[in-house]
Amino acid sequence: MRKNIFLLGALLAVSAATMAQTKQGGISAQMLSQIEKMQKTSAADKALFNAIAANSIDDLAKNYAAKRPVDTHFSNETPKQKIHNQRSSGRCWMFSGFNVLRANFAKQHQDSLCVEYSQAYLFFYDQLEKANLMLQGVIDNARKPIDDQRVRFFFQHPINDGGTFCGVADLAEKYGLVPMAVMPETYSSDNTSRMARIISSKLREYGLELRSMVAAGKKAQDIRKRKTEMLGTIYHILALTIGEPVQMEAYIRTANHLVIEANHDEHMLLNGPYPTYLKERILSPRGHQSNVTCGELIARNYHEGLRNIWLCHLSLENNDPQVAYNTVADRLRDAGIVPGEDVYLKALERTTPSRIYRLGNTILKDIPNE
Repeated sequence: MRKNIFLLGALLAVSAATMAQTKQGGISAQMLSQIEKMQKTSAADKALFNAIAANSIDDLAKNYAAKRPVDTHFSNETPKQKIHNQRSSGRCWMFSGFNVLRANFAKQHQDSLCVEYSQAYLFFYDQLEKANLMLQGVIDNARKPIDDQRVRFFFQHPINDGGTFCGVADLAEKYGLVPMAVMPETYSSDNTSRMARIISSKLREYGLELRSMVAAGKKAQDIRKRKTEMLGTIYHILALTIGEPVQMEAYIRTANHLVIEANHDEHMLLNGPYPTYLKERILSPRGHQSNVTCGELIARNYHEGLRNIWLCHLSLENNDPQVAYNTVADRLRDAGIVPGEDVYLKALERTTPSRIYRLGNTILKDIPNE
């Protein structure tokens, strides 16, 4: 036992000697004495010590003599808008981009609206897109050695929450925007570091698997299928941490009153004056909703609580209120839903304001379009 104590004491002495070196630039007793002699304690130093010992240095450093109201006069103001906080995340690019979009939207409505877009919604798709970028980058560079500069980049930085205003524009164009009320912030969207570490670890694992598949000569379609499955897991992780993006159909199934796009009649669009590229964009999955698609969507999600429906955003060149009404009404009737009895249906005019509707839990009875 005494040998053990002696050995422990010897080890501590060696450790202390190692940390408190006195040779080759270490702090010697003479140097320490010189440093101590340099310290001149005055009454002011004592007062500062007493103050700092009991208070925050930041509070003591404030100049209270300069404390005065902030000048809140600006040449351009949006008085109805709220301040949003990115908290412990790297989403400054998204918040600043949203501020521009919010201000422009509010200005178009004479600042009569408080506009709040969901950062969590667009951030979800930002992270999913970046995960796909990493996995596809690994596939595209799978035949390069693991220490190749580009390959190393993908594995060292699988995902992040940084970005630019261009990212806001691209994501908003592809996925749209939703109000903050339908997809608010979560702990993980406010504090992204832990979520990012989990996803990064998973992406590195997947990246190695994809490199192995390429090395083994797997077919491109099999690799694409496996990548899609991997992104499904990333989607699930994001849904658990940020929340699953809001889906329109879920809200239709709980709505009492619905204003929904019936933008165009497909026949009118295809035979209309628009150039081919514009027709293709409108008809794409991220384009505008046709009369037929609108009618099928409503019929698929109709419930007894849905009382009144207004068709909006009708194209001037490729639609007509009566055409839109008839097409949607036909799809409802095919599903056993009778406009005027089971639900009120109205195609809104395109260039003039509608009348004022007073909504309750009743079905409006006039059917102006029939």
